[in-house]
Amino acid sequence: MSVASSSFSLDKELAYTKLEEENGYQNLATSESTALFQTCIPYLPVEIAVVCLMFNILIPGFGSILCGIVNFCCGKMQETVKKEDIPMKVFINLLVGFMQLMTVTFLLVGWFWSIAWGIKILLLSIENQKRIKRQKILKEQKQKCKFAFNYAATDDNNDDDEIPPRLKY
Repeated sequence: MSVASSSFSLDKELAYTKLEEENGYQNLATSESTALFQTCIPYLPVEIAVVCLMFNILIPGFGSILCGIVNFCCGKMQETVKKEDIPMKVFINLLVGFMQLMTVTFLLVGWFWSIAWGIKILLLSIENQKRIKRQKILKEQKQKCKFAFNYAATDDNNDDDEIPPRLKY
């Protein structure tokens, strides 16, 4: 992928981010086919996601409840949602955790569900961390590209007969 095409895609992504933030939306996308309950799982820092998984293994549903509570301080929703819908998404997380805890007595269904949910929380957090790293790299490349083009534009004042200083060996 060339620098120009990567900077174009970054420009497009940043424009969408700005537009959605102006309209009161958070800019994080997910696939259309995921269920309502799964779209309520927030992106958490990986360390907190590991803690939620451990709690879901030890006390079924507790990690899911913790995930819902922690969402207020350091989580971001998977999908583009209005900011006033976030409490509803958190409530669904709390409800899922409570249902996991209540269904443990029914052939340990809640415990297996809780472990699967904890793994999903961790996988989404790792995916989000990788996405953030890719965005940082793209921004750095874009800044380097802008610097190079700005430097080339400022050297246009040189005489035609003279070789620009950056090209001399």
